[in-house]
Parts: sequence; C-alpha cells; structure tokens
Amino acid sequence: MAPTTPPPFEALADAIADAARSGDLPALSAVLAQAASPPSGAAAAAPPTPTAAPTTAGAGKHTLAALLSYASPPSGNTALHLAAANGHSAVVESLLAAGATVDARNTAGNTALHYAALVGATPVVVALLAAGADAVAENGWGRTALDEATGGGHDAVVRTLWAHVGEGGDEGEGMDEGAEGGGASYRVNATGGGQSAGGAME
Repeated sequence: MAPTTPPPFEALADAIADAARSGDLPALSAVLAQAASPPSGAAAAAPPTPTAAPTTAGAGKHTLAALLSYASPPSGNTALHLAAANGHSAVVESLLAAGATVDARNTAGNTALHYAALVGATPVVVALLAAGADAVAENGWGRTALDEATGGGHDAVVRTLWAHVGEGGDEGEGMDEGAEGGGASYRVNATGGGQSAGGAME
C-alpha cells in the first residue's frame, strides 16, 4: 500500500478554523483526529519549528498542538477565539479537550473569554472558566471580560464572572472598577468577523 500523504498544515489549520467559526463539531472532530493520527505507511514529519511556518502536517501531538495554537494573520485569532466569538460551546469544549490554550491572546490582546463575554455566550464563558481562563485578563485597551459583558448588557455573563471571581477580594475590586468603563471596545459578527480599535477579527 502506498504511503498516505498528509494534507498541508495550512489546509488543516483552515479546516479547523472554518469548523470553529461555523460550529461544525463533526467536521472539527474529523480534522482533529486526522491531525493526531500518523500518516499511513509514512514516517511522521518533524514538528514545526517556532521560527518557521510549517508547510506539512506531521503526526501526533506536536502537530495537533501547532494547529490548535495557530494564529490567523493579521488578527492573531486561534480556533478557540473563533468558536468563542460565535458562541459554539460544544466546539469550545472540544478544542479545550484537545489541548487548545485557554488564555491565548490575539494581536489586540483579547482572549477567547473576552469574545465570549462580549457576545453574551454564557455556556462558553462557563466552559472557559472551568478550563482555567483568567477572568481578570486585560486586553490591549485594559478591558476585562467583565467590562465587555457589562457594556453589552449580558447580565447572565456578568453574574457568572462575579460568581467565579468572588466579591471582596483584590481581583473582584479590580473588575468592579473596570465594569464602570462602559461599552464594548470591539464587535463580532455572525461569521466571526469584527473590529476594534486595534485590528480586525477574521
């Protein structure tokens, strides 16, 4: 049997991003399984180096980790950002289970939690917090997830964040002060696009 040539890294990364953006869990599961499995009859390719963009998909955890951490230019959004911004909790949970970095930041300093809070996706916020997301992380404008939820009028998310952080501590006080700042500093549309003072989400 002839060796199976793995798809290019970029093709797998794009497929994961598309599935994350659209909430297509079966498609995401298929791509993740493909990335995690060694090519039939072929030696595993070396994992991508930090200094060079990978051109082929190797086998195993190194490639899967690289795909999950891939930041699409110019926004720097990972698949987790896209899934969170579009409120796809099942996809978010799948990405986290596969090893996605929960507090990965894009070029504007936003985490997946910022986007989930902005759009009022309470189940996504719960999943991210359960995975250890930093509830008081600030983006490039010094705004936290609570700021974005408050500005968007998403009371359920605000309550969820407060319940997670707890009132009365230093973190709680910092979030309380930030929540008075007002509206959201960026927008996310139904396809995962959006913009902020510092750049666009794709």
